[in-house]
Amino acid sequence: MSAQANRPLIIKRKKVSGGDGHHGGAWKVAIPYS
Repeated sequence: MSAQANRPLIIKRKKVSGGDGHHGGAWKVAIPYS
């Protein structure tokens, strides 16, 4: 149970950190590019 609970936690954390960074970079590049 501990392993399963840790698995989704890491994915959620990585998604938020990676998604936020990726989205921010794309948005910054899209604004001047547009």
